Amino acid sequence: MAESSQHPPPPGGPGGGARPGDAPGQLRALSAALAIAAGSALLGIAGGLIWAAIAPQAQFVVASRGAAYVVNPETSAFIAADGWYSAIAVAGGAIIGLAAYLLGVRRFGPLPAAGALVGATAAAFLAWWAGRNVGLAAFRHRLEISKPGALIRQPADLGAHGALAFWPLAAGVVIGGIELVLALREQTVVPSAVWEMLFAMSLSRRAWIVSSASSGLSSMSRTSAAVMALLPSPWRPPARWLPGG
Repeated sequence: MAESSQHPPPPGGPGGGARPGDAPGQLRALSAALAIAAGSALLGIAGGLIWAAIAPQAQFVVASRGAAYVVNPETSAFIAADGWYSAIAVAGGAIIGLAAYLLGVRRFGPLPAAGALVGATAAAFLAWWAGRNVGLAAFRHRLEISKPGALIRQPADLGAHGALAFWPLAAGVVIGGIELVLALREQTVVPSAVWEMLFAMSLSRRAWIVSSASSGLSSMSRTSAAVMALLPSPWRPPARWLPGG
C-alpha cells in the first residue's frame, strides 16, 4: 500500500496564526509581538517630543522664589496642549495599528495585536512623560532664580488624562477595521463565484439540449429514409419530401 505524501503546514497555520502545537510559529509570533511593542514605545517618545515642540505653553509670573501663578487664568494654552496631544495620540495609534497588522497580525494572528495594544498603552504614558519633561528642568531653574514679576513659560502638560486612551484605541480600531473590511470582501467574493458557477452550468445545459436535439433530428432523418427505401416505387414520395431531401 503506497504511503501518501505529507506536506508540512505553512508557517503560522492555515489561518495565519500560530497553532497551539507549533512551537516555532508561537516563538515567531511572540518575537513579532515584542518587537511591535518596543517599536510602539519608541514611537510614543517621538510623539511626546513633537507634542512638546508644537503645543502652546502657558505664561506664568514669578510671585516669589519657587512660586509662580498663571498670568491669564482663562488662557487656552492648557486646552490647546490637550488637543495637540489627542491629535498626536490618534495619529500615533493609527500608525501603530497599521504597522502591527502589516508586520505581524496578518501573519501570526492575535498575539501581535495584543503586543500592539500593550505597546500603544506604553506609548501613551511615554509620550506624556517625554513631552512634559522637555524644558521642565530649565523651567524649575528659572523659577528658583528669577525675581518676582519675571515672566516664564511652563512646558506642555496634559490636563485631560482621558486623552491617554487615544493611543491604544486608535491602534485597536485600525486593526479591527482592516479585519472587518477583509471579512466583508470575502463575503462578497463567495456569492460572485457561486453565480459564475451557476452561469457556467446553465451554458453547459443549453449546449447539451442543442446537441441532443440535433442528434434526434439526424436520427429521425436516417430512419425516415430507411423506411421510404423499403416501400415499392409507386408508393415512394418525391425525394424533396423526405427529411434532408
